[in-house]
Amino acid sequence: MKKVLYLTSFGLLVLFGGGCSQPSDNGSLRQVAIAPVITRVEGLNFEVADRIGLSIVRASGSYVENKPMTYDGTLFTSPDLTWYAERDEQATLVAYYPYDPEGVPAGFMVAADQSAGTEESDLLGAVKSGVVPTSSAVGMVFRHLLSSVRVVVTNTTRTAVTELKIGGTVLEAEVELQSQTVRARSGASPQEIRAFVAEGSDIYEAVVVPQSAALRITVATDDGRSRSAEFDVNTFLPGKYYTVSLVVEEEALRTTLSGEVADWETGGALESGGENTGETDGTEQPDVPSDGTMLCMGESYTTVEIGGRIWMAENLRYVPEDSMDGCWYPNGEISNREKYGMLYNFDAAQRFCPEGWRLPDKEDFEALIAALEPPYDFIPLAGIYARSQNQPLYFDARGYLMGSTPGQASSLGLYLLHTGVGTESLAIQESALANGVSVRFVRDAE
Repeated sequence: MKKVLYLTSFGLLVLFGGGCSQPSDNGSLRQVAIAPVITRVEGLNFEVADRIGLSIVRASGSYVENKPMTYDGTLFTSPDLTWYAERDEQATLVAYYPYDPEGVPAGFMVAADQSAGTEESDLLGAVKSGVVPTSSAVGMVFRHLLSSVRVVVTNTTRTAVTELKIGGTVLEAEVELQSQTVRARSGASPQEIRAFVAEGSDIYEAVVVPQSAALRITVATDDGRSRSAEFDVNTFLPGKYYTVSLVVEEEALRTTLSGEVADWETGGALESGGENTGETDGTEQPDVPSDGTMLCMGESYTTVEIGGRIWMAENLRYVPEDSMDGCWYPNGEISNREKYGMLYNFDAAQRFCPEGWRLPDKEDFEALIAALEPPYDFIPLAGIYARSQNQPLYFDARGYLMGSTPGQASSLGLYLLHTGVGTESLAIQESALANGVSVRFVRDAE
């Protein structure tokens, strides 16, 4: 499936389509077309022949409801769906995936057996308001409306893991697409989900309905034994993934924090709250601190404490919907956004800084340099966008973090430079404020 359409040639459609262009004056009505983007998914795509359901609601009433639109590799279209003739009348577009021929879903159910894949349990939604008839494709951002649980398994036994089940969540959901709201169906009973694992992988995945639930994870091995771990109540939010690491030991499961998985937006790492039980006994687990998260421009980012400061552990990746002024994709490729974040000039970075955070100053950079050690993987090698040359430079060779301390000239500021593989070093340098570089916000630790 399904995951992201990231074609450079459609960047403008994604950002500006819908509400800007008007049909031509030849009197003909234009076909409705949707240019899709799915948020925060890396390396995944809608596939040809996938279908979404589209509803168009005008101020004067419903224009079309649950119209199937088919993906042709670039756009979603329907041969018999054209815009209405009233060119100035605005409408709200609501779309979802996968298409249900019985009607816009008011409910949804994830599969109890996801061992063959999670695709059929993944519900996506998109809403765009203020759209008028246009000759361009309408860019709509499709968001994951459900949650994802990922379990990284380390098997220390002499037997193979044959199955992993995640219990404790309600599988039925109530859906309101207009508000992009999904919640567990009231009165439904929790069930187990048989998780999916890619061939040769040790990461198990399952899509769950957003809710507050106490998970129980059970691992079966080919000697006929099973081991379980129980967790405190956690709140699973739409569009976020939650991770836990399990170490399979002879008599029990041991839980630890897992590493990052960077496609769905992170919701945090799960910690064991109850006993981990095997066939004989369990072991109590120590408290494991979490670095936490921060919210910026509607997206969540992991954070880490370094040198007495709380740093974003990921580059800012916000893409403005109205204007790309001062913002660029690393190396000019939309597909680089998930791993490397976006590149911003100084003015854009200041606009996007959330309350309580700041662009790092010289002292912040000095403390970071003192705390970090090679190979400095903390700073991805996203390069820069050289405004004077109107082109990206140094991609996969250098990484920059924007600072707030002025340079010696009014057009310059201080930046932290990571010189990349083979010449590992960090240095504070000057660079033009108009250049696009990576952004990490920082605040003082409590």
